[in-house]
Order: sequence, then structure tokens, then C-alpha cells
Amino acid sequence: MMNLSTAAQNALPSGVRRMFELAKKYDDSINLTLGEPGFTAPEHIIEAGIKGLKDKKTKYTPNAGIKELRDAIAWKLEKENGIKCNPDKNLIVTAGATQALMLAMVTLVNPGDEVIIQGPNWPDYKGQIDMVNAKTVYAKVDDKNDFKMTADIIEPLITDKTKLIIINSPSNPTGGVLDYDALLEIAELVKKHKIFIISDEPYEKLVYDGFEQKSLASIPGIEEYVLTINSFSKTFAMTGFRVGYICSSERIMENLIKLHENMVASVPEPMQ
Repeated sequence: MMNLSTAAQNALPSGVRRMFELAKKYDDSINLTLGEPGFTAPEHIIEAGIKGLKDKKTKYTPNAGIKELRDAIAWKLEKENGIKCNPDKNLIVTAGATQALMLAMVTLVNPGDEVIIQGPNWPDYKGQIDMVNAKTVYAKVDDKNDFKMTADIIEPLITDKTKLIIINSPSNPTGGVLDYDALLEIAELVKKHKIFIISDEPYEKLVYDGFEQKSLASIPGIEEYVLTINSFSKTFAMTGFRVGYICSSERIMENLIKLHENMVASVPEPMQ
């Protein structure tokens, strides 16, 4: 019998998902497994999705997403995050941030490359790295460093095989956040080593005690290396809608769109 792919054999089911399935069996369980807000999507968002279906918006859309949404995201990124993102050249709408991450992984990483991620981390990072037959390198965070994946923790892990760094601030599952000074130091690291970096930001609004959330891509000089990934799932409790996005350089974006077409073609228009 022929073997399945290495990716299939390497992939491990998430322990979080296993707990989620177990919790569903009990009516009185309090489910703290998946990264979901404790409220449902606002009514006007639900109504917009229903209207899209009633208006028969049931066809394919452009691979990069509908222009209205891309324009709105680009406006949001500049106004709220300080990121200049041309909606026609630097932006793609994806099937949630999870597909955005997988799409970026396939675009950037070759078998045998090394990817630096935080440990502990959201388990799908490791799963996706395994799927492209790359090597996971863990930057350990704990209470001694306030659960922050900072430049001084990352740099000793960089080798000639390092292709990608993933930062996640605010972090799932630790809640650690990177302030602007920490991001500046990471940006200098990216410039020095010329390594791709993903800033995974779906939890951007879940900050407290006056913390001011900043985006790595707002720092000039790293435009060719940084990809900003975000979604509507956490801020608007739209986890089931499966809508996310990537903002990146035009060179990276051209390839993201090609590969996205082969993965999902496009995100359902009513959800967009």
C-alpha cells in the first residue's frame, strides 16, 4: 500500500479541538477551549449576510475579494493601524486568519526551512509548519519575560535556515503583548537578517489597562518582509463567517493570490 503524504502523516490534531469536541457532549459545561468571544455577532452583521443571500450574491468573486471590502479594510488599516495598504495591490481577503496563515506559509516557506514561533503558542502554527515540511523553532516565553516574544529572545534562534518569524500580539494563549519599543527592536532584527515576518493580529482589540496596540507593519523600512494578518472573528464574534485578510508587499501579494486561487478560489460574497 502506498504511503500518504508526509504532511498528512506529520499533522497532529489540536488538543484544543479535542477538548472542544468533548465539552460539546455536556450540557452544563463552560466552554473555554476555542478563541471565541462570549457574545454573538452584532445584528447588523447578521442582517448583512442574510441580505447578501437574498440579493443572490452566490457567485464567485475576484480571488482577492470584493473591492468594497478591500477598500474598507485598507481604510481601516491606515486609520487604526498606521499601515498604508493599497487595496488593489497589497490586500487579499481569505477564509479566516487560519487560511491566511496557511496561504502565507505555502508562499514563503520551503521544506527544510526554519520558522520561529512563540512557545507556548496557538497549536495550528506548528501544524501548518509541519504541513510544508519545515522545522519549528520555539522562542520560549514565560512569566519571567512577561510572556513577550522580544528581539533578544528571537535573535539567538536565527540561523542560515531561518525563513520566517511569526509574532502574535496580543497573544493566544498567553495574553502577552508587545509594546511599540519591542516592535521597533523586532523591526531592526528583520532589517538586519532580511527574514520574512508575519504579524498575526486577530486579538488586536482585546487589550486592557490602557495598553496602546501597535502594528509591526506601521514601522517603515520592513515593507518587503512583513505580512499583517487579521480577521473579524474576535473583534466582532464572527468566527463562523470565516473572513480574514493579509496585507503585504506587492511581490508577495502576487503570489498569495495565485496560490489562494488553488486553495479556495474566493470567500463567499455574503460573508464578505
